[in-house]
Amino acid sequence: MGAVSSITDLTIYLSYSDNVDKTKLSNLMKRLKSMNTRVLTHSENFQEDIQKSYLVVYCIDSDVLKNYKQIREYNEVTETKKKIIYLFMNKNYTYENHPELKGAFPLESTCACFEEEYLDASLFNIQSALFRAF
Repeated sequence: MGAVSSITDLTIYLSYSDNVDKTKLSNLMKRLKSMNTRVLTHSENFQEDIQKSYLVVYCIDSDVLKNYKQIREYNEVTETKKKIIYLFMNKNYTYENHPELKGAFPLESTCACFEEEYLDASLFNIQSALFRAF
């Protein structure tokens, strides 16, 4: 019971590109907030927001390796050694289609989130990472 009530104290930082599907992003944000967590997104104070967060959810789309904003966020996450989960948001941009992504985004921390039916599994992985805090 303590873990369930304590999850409300946790903050998630959501990193995404400007090209991400806005409907998918909206559904993801709504579901994350339904877990009673605080969700932070891009701001001028992204370093501080990432430091405040327990977990970073990093949305991967076709421009992720060229997106300056996400690269800066990724660097902050790795420097602060924050927990991170990678979500593939585009079914045409995955390990299968772009094997070079395997070197950048570890398979064991990655979920597919490009269709509505994958959202529940992605949220389960996010919840699992949050519960490992306790």
